[in-house]
Amino acid sequence: HSACDIDKDIVKNELNNLKDRWDKLNNDLIARTQALEDQSRKLSDFNENLRELLHGLERCEDKLASHDALGGVARDPKLLDRVKSLRDEVAQLKRPHQTVRQQATDLVREAAENSIDANHLEDEVDGLGDRINELHAKLDDRCSDLQSAATAVMQFNDQVKALTNDLSGLETEL
Repeated sequence: HSACDIDKDIVKNELNNLKDRWDKLNNDLIARTQALEDQSRKLSDFNENLRELLHGLERCEDKLASHDALGGVARDPKLLDRVKSLRDEVAQLKRPHQTVRQQATDLVREAAENSIDANHLEDEVDGLGDRINELHAKLDDRCSDLQSAATAVMQFNDQVKALTNDLSGLETEL
């Protein structure tokens, strides 16, 4: 072997080593890009679900505000079904909230694996959960009040009916 051949082998080995390192770096970059695209998609799904949940919650809050704006009429027992229906609508927000909560938990965990603090996502979802629970509790109260009013009206009507019957009986006797 001449010195030139030895140098050629050294250069060839260096080039192969460099190529291997380049390939590894390139593969790592591809994997990292894929992971980021994956997280971006998950974050996008989360944001869409969060937006839908928020919209549903705001719609229910607005309906309750409209109901309450009726003033004294809002306490009409005839509105019990409307309030019950709204309460059911709010209860139906709990499942999407759980979905969004799980998405937030997953995103926070994945972000933490990449040294990113994404706890604000869970905080935001928790805030919505609190609003849902608060609204549901308000509607429970409204339903109880309206149910009590409906019961009172029914009892009053029964008493009026009984009095009417008693009066009819007295008139017949007279």
